[in-house]
Amino acid sequence: ATMLDPQHQPLTSRTLPFGLPVCIRVVLQIDRMLGKPDIGVSIFTGSGMEIVSTLSSMYVEQVPLVPGFGEYQINIESPKFLPGFYRVSLGLRSEFGMEDHLLPAFDFEVCPSELSSKIFADSLAGVVVATAHCELKQN
Repeated sequence: ATMLDPQHQPLTSRTLPFGLPVCIRVVLQIDRMLGKPDIGVSIFTGSGMEIVSTLSSMYVEQVPLVPGFGEYQINIESPKFLPGFYRVSLGLRSEFGMEDHLLPAFDFEVCPSELSSKIFADSLAGVVVATAHCELKQN
């Protein structure tokens, strides 16, 4: 697994400025045909609390993988991760059950950025910033 920058090039370090999406490229070596492959990604805090999980089947049709190499690209655009240390777990399951599981697959760090300072995200004690719509109405 490789982390990618916004231009989908491999990152030279595992540090992302606040506000960038988490992009992961997973290259698979397939030994036998898999009829319904599903890649799972989970992101944990440094202390082990799972905060984000997703499955490829939620976003793309499960198509058979034939022996050889395959590649998935996962872009986690929301929520925005606050500055801190995170661990990524990857799993591959198919109609045969769990094929492979990497726990942890790799770690990464989110560092403060101009955006995090501008929106005061550096002062928050949580783990992620949710996407929300706020509206002020006055009489």
